[in-house]
Amino acid sequence: MNGSTTFDVAVQDADGGVGAYSLTLSVEDSATATIEDVSVDEDALSEVQISSDGSSATVEVALLDTEQNGSVTVATVIVSGEADGESEIGLDVSALGTESGGAYEITAETGAALTVSELVVGGSEQPAQDPDNDGVYEDVNGDGTVDELDVQLLFAERNSAIVQNSPQAFDFNGDGTFDILDIQSLYYQEIA
Repeated sequence: MNGSTTFDVAVQDADGGVGAYSLTLSVEDSATATIEDVSVDEDALSEVQISSDGSSATVEVALLDTEQNGSVTVATVIVSGEADGESEIGLDVSALGTESGGAYEITAETGAALTVSELVVGGSEQPAQDPDNDGVYEDVNGDGTVDELDVQLLFAERNSAIVQNSPQAFDFNGDGTFDILDIQSLYYQEIA
């Protein structure tokens, strides 16, 4: 993530729509990321409170009219990256009900993880990612997959300031430096 990104809060397996809910969102490390905004259906009654430091938000909604079955998005959260690092986004649902006011049994609450990075290589829309958390950024273009496009982008941008100023992020052969051998190593380890 570089700048801000959007997450949807969704209810899986709805049967009777979603009419009301009360939830809290929290960012584990507000030095890494903060909650900027939470949007809900404008036609519903709602109250959204975001803490002054952006570390949490409480959302209460009633009179919501949604799709009756399946996956239902009930809110959209905008999270802003503040500094390089990783943070979890927690979700705690205290009440969730159907459009008729019946209570849903909450069987699981799943938050999200985000990585904040300034390693945007070339014209990529997303920063480079480290999918296996080994300290090097195999997903050079940040598209969620490691493939030949990552190798090609790293080759094309090998002399750019972002790559040259972050050699440890692209040291795929582990020799402590970044050079053409690391591009070959990325290809051999991930693609070949």
